[in-house]
Amino acid sequence: MTNSAYCRQIIPPPQGINTPFIKTDNVQEFVDGDNTDFETVFVLTDFNSPDYTYLYEHDNRIIGPPVVLHCAATEEPLHFSCRPLYCTAMLNLSLCFTGFKNKVEMKNLVNLVHHMGGAIRKDFSSKVTHLVACSTHGEKYRLAVCMGTPILSPSWILNAWERRDDVHFHANDEEFRTEFKVPPFQNCILSFLGFSEEEKANMEERTLKHGGRHVEVGDDQCTHMVVEENSVKDLPVSPSKKLFVVKQEWFWGSIQMDARAGESMYLYEKNDSPAMKKAVSLLSLTTPNSNRKRRRLRDTLAQLTKETEISPFPPPRKRPSAEHSLSIGSLLDISNTPESCKALAEERVGDNTVTRDRIRRRKTRERRTRSDREERRKRSQLNTECSKPSKSSTPVVSKQSARWQVSKELYQTESNYVEILNTILQLFKQPLEKESQVGGPILAQEEIKTIFGSIPEIYEVHTRIKNDLEELLTDWSESKSVGNIILKYSKELVKAYPPFVNFFEMSKETIVRCEKQKPRFHAFLKINQAKPECGRQTLAELLIRPVQRLPSVALLLNDIKKHTSDDNPDKITLERAIESLKEVMT
Repeated sequence: MTNSAYCRQIIPPPQGINTPFIKTDNVQEFVDGDNTDFETVFVLTDFNSPDYTYLYEHDNRIIGPPVVLHCAATEEPLHFSCRPLYCTAMLNLSLCFTGFKNKVEMKNLVNLVHHMGGAIRKDFSSKVTHLVACSTHGEKYRLAVCMGTPILSPSWILNAWERRDDVHFHANDEEFRTEFKVPPFQNCILSFLGFSEEEKANMEERTLKHGGRHVEVGDDQCTHMVVEENSVKDLPVSPSKKLFVVKQEWFWGSIQMDARAGESMYLYEKNDSPAMKKAVSLLSLTTPNSNRKRRRLRDTLAQLTKETEISPFPPPRKRPSAEHSLSIGSLLDISNTPESCKALAEERVGDNTVTRDRIRRRKTRERRTRSDREERRKRSQLNTECSKPSKSSTPVVSKQSARWQVSKELYQTESNYVEILNTILQLFKQPLEKESQVGGPILAQEEIKTIFGSIPEIYEVHTRIKNDLEELLTDWSESKSVGNIILKYSKELVKAYPPFVNFFEMSKETIVRCEKQKPRFHAFLKINQAKPECGRQTLAELLIRPVQRLPSVALLLNDIKKHTSDDNPDKITLERAIESLKEVMT
């Protein structure tokens, strides 16, 4: 440092500072001097003293002792600032304020930020590093949530100033900063309608943990009424400017991203609302070839949901592409018969689902209806081909033969199983692995690895088994070998299954522990469990399927073997396939 520093009281010079300095109790004698041979820098320990006021009014350069110590430790020249700089606790930070009604309070906070080396921006932009918020309303808050900018309370600035003399402290330290994050339900008063007592108590507890309050339905203080849309038909109160009536996905979505989600995407609408009737009417007129009506439907839905407010949370219950869309029935498969599963699924969906979710479900059912027609056509073709003589002039095989029926059951259950694995990957594993998650990662990579293990490898091998079984049934003959398909992939099964099955208990324990310790993960599971793709099953219930699958396959293979004649080469192959599965399970 080349400047001469003048101090109003004795400060022990740290090692590394060789610049001459003067101690004084009268700063005015140096301010009044007209010496231009050097620059005078005043080091003050109290930025509220009369000396500070006098020096500031006369445009003198003022710094605090932590600045001197910091520059000495880093061997940097003194930081130049057009404002008094006490420390570097907010150096390189750019702050924006929102929701402040008290101008005096805000002015005091702005001064402290400047004293700690931070900058203030009036408008929110990508250059803002932190948003200081008194409320969760407003455009700045929404933009900060979308961009992943930390949203902190004013206490963050005040507590950082309390630590101003700590040379090694920085206000952006994550461990310090996290303590002052604005909770998603700050200034929100919630009530819950249509939930069981247990679920309501759980949601009320989480409301308190995330900065909100809860009251009973009908209380005038309530700002948000959270509705279980599948059980509520009539509202006891009407929505208003002071009361948002939202679906439960808004509640869990806010917790998942650790910020208040935009209400406009999750507003509850009754079945008999005019907007809903108009949208459903348009939907009933929509046909696959009607582009004009499709556009009308999209426009109506856009108006209905009022998606003008910026929200980082994806639209509720967004379905996968049609190519990967899963059958509800297959996920609720208990008896391994698609017909019974479909009936159960339709019973679960019910007629009281409302707004955009209902419309989306209806559109999906239309797609599935077309898909079912195509599937029946293929089955009809399959049955016809199965009754044709084979190229080797073997006798005509009845499509109702026991061996064919059990082989078909093996294919159907395999197809259902592959869809369940796909749901686990698409709905749970892949979203958790995304690098850019609103609010930061929900789980650590090691926790994700422990929970899902070798599910991708299991999915890959069973997808190939399913495809081979489909090909075999499409060109069926009694001489075709089912056992060879299993033997073909026996090495891959041995490689994929033990790592998952042997550590399944650890996987389940990790889910339970993370759900208790990490509210965002609990919310993530709640959101997905409510989606039709999951069939109301929990992640743990879905993950137990690989543990159950191989014994089920072994039983079906044994059943096929019983209906296979002794002179059929597949009899011996099936025995070898069953033994290979036993080896995997062992």
